[in-house]
Amino acid sequence: LPPGDYIVEIVSVGPDMPAGYGATTLQPVTVELDPDEDYLAADFGYGPFASIGDTVFFDKNNNGVQDTGTTEEYGIPNVTLRLYEDTNGDCVGDVLVGTTTTDANGNYFFGQVPANGTRDWVVVMDAADPDIPADLDGLSTPNPRCVQNLAAGAFYTRADFGLTGTAQIGDFVWRDEDGDGVQDGGAEIGIPNVRVELWYDSNDDGVL
Repeated sequence: LPPGDYIVEIVSVGPDMPAGYGATTLQPVTVELDPDEDYLAADFGYGPFASIGDTVFFDKNNNGVQDTGTTEEYGIPNVTLRLYEDTNGDCVGDVLVGTTTTDANGNYFFGQVPANGTRDWVVVMDAADPDIPADLDGLSTPNPRCVQNLAAGAFYTRADFGLTGTAQIGDFVWRDEDGDGVQDGGAEIGIPNVRVELWYDSNDDGVL
């Protein structure tokens, strides 16, 4: 293989996979292959458990989904997450089961989760984790995430957490009497009742 970035994933499992077996290792596996490297750690474990994941990411467009085909909605590494069992189905964690952190790509994985189709679980992201960038202080997804009636062998991959910023845009429309582009005060007063629209440039081409 030529050097580069690769993703290794299980596309389907055959009839030899025992019933009720689920992933016990993070999937897919991302590989940054160097020249002449033999990368022999793209392994996939399966066992009689369910699993829960999978990403904490910067949600640029605030839609609650990590969009594909862009590097702008990147994963956030080293964020702490906790898995609780929800014993009464109210989406509140009752018993702490495990703690993990996201990897370099923002992915996380809770394996060996006992499941039979009736037990419920809650994943909580530590919103106060110091590894979350200070300017990403908003959320586009729920926190905590509820996973109900998890089936045996299931890999639940929708417990994602989208982080957003709370930046602001402003701020003044005024009478620029001397045309220098600077509000000088005095006669250069604000102009009321001016309609201003904000547009999101989804393709970054600078055109409405």
